[in-house]
Amino acid sequence: MVVDVCHLGNVDDHGDSFVCATPVTVGGSVSGEITSSSTTNDIDRFTFVLSSSGTVSIESTGSTDVEADLHDGNGSLRASDDDSGTTPPNFKITQALAAGRYYVRVKGANGSYGVGVSLAP
Repeated sequence: MVVDVCHLGNVDDHGDSFVCATPVTVGGSVSGEITSSSTTNDIDRFTFVLSSSGTVSIESTGSTDVEADLHDGNGSLRASDDDSGTTPPNFKITQALAAGRYYVRVKGANGSYGVGVSLAP
């Protein structure tokens, strides 16, 4: 029997760990919700793959105050942002990256948000 470790206990909209990260296509977007309380701190983790090097823009949308960290495939922190998005309190990370897998960790206040990953012009 196979146990799905990403869905044990409380069901979360997106995984909190690198293993349980939700895939996002470059050029696509996904919505999420942060549901933290006095006993739990919800984070959402996403992953995307670049097939060739390029400059990537990762930006949140919505009115929920969220921030993000960008990690490479080894888990090393590459960049962080809180309020540099087009409309604060959104984040925006623009980073030149080599081909490979990357992870975005989103955390913040309770509420809904969106995240888009695109190649920057």
